[in-house]
Amino acid sequence: MEGYEILGFLLILRESMKAISKNGKLIATITTISILLNSLVLFAESFSTKPAISDFRLREYYLNLPNKRPSNYVDAAQKMMKDAQIIDGLELLYLLPSIAVFLFSTVTMILASVVAYSDKNLSFRDFLPRIPKLCLRTLVTSFYLQLLTLGYIVVFLAFLISIMILNMDHPLVLKPIAITLGIFALIFLMYLTVAWHMALVISVIDKSYYGLEALGKAGRLVKGRRVHGLALSLLYTVLMVIITWVSSNPKSVSMMIICGSFATVLNCLVTMVYFMSYTVLYFQCKKTHGEEIDLDGNMLEEYTKIPQQEDVV
Repeated sequence: MEGYEILGFLLILRESMKAISKNGKLIATITTISILLNSLVLFAESFSTKPAISDFRLREYYLNLPNKRPSNYVDAAQKMMKDAQIIDGLELLYLLPSIAVFLFSTVTMILASVVAYSDKNLSFRDFLPRIPKLCLRTLVTSFYLQLLTLGYIVVFLAFLISIMILNMDHPLVLKPIAITLGIFALIFLMYLTVAWHMALVISVIDKSYYGLEALGKAGRLVKGRRVHGLALSLLYTVLMVIITWVSSNPKSVSMMIICGSFATVLNCLVTMVYFMSYTVLYFQCKKTHGEEIDLDGNMLEEYTKIPQQEDVV
């Protein structure tokens, strides 16, 4: 039983891969669309900020040269500040498209996961009319998740600063304490995100729950299965860290676009499997708690009736 608790997430991954293979066309369609949308936002942002980034780096190089006149130094510094403001403004401009793409990708990936797990023969067009409403529900849930994450970080930093102030007389132990607390805080945050990510799945699957209600149900649902969810989150985090590390520190804007595209493809593939795994975990949790699993009704039934309703109209 203990071995199952520790390695049970491997069974979830196996079920996820089996579900993906059963409905590979839909999964491939959703993943491809997500990759294209994320790449589009990445390319648009990269090409828009390319001139400002190039000017910023050129002026930064100029400032590091010896024997500069004070007037030239001040002029270059002022222009660097303007370039930084342009870069920040463009990144803020692309924030809304990025959020929209995130919501669309999250909702469609979870929907595709449900369809694949239920072994239903549905296409992307079948549940396309429901996506806007589900994106709004997911947005509300994501907003609360961001607030919880921000609150957690603030509490941790306040606690860490207090500990460091109390140990100012022992500077040699400050760094080990900070590292140790940081590791424990990260692991505990992943433990909390098991219910938080389950809330995203619930927001899409269960039409009666979203926002705080989805968080409450997720907390009740994952009882007894948090170890599996934690293992999935740890694996996902490790893979994302590796992807980010491999694609980080490009030497030029062109390499930044290439590395960004590579990271986007891998990010979407890994995220698709991650949401598929959490969808499988969702149905396993419902079974564990004795809740009815009606894959033929509710959400899937609504999607299968959409074309029929349009024909009648």
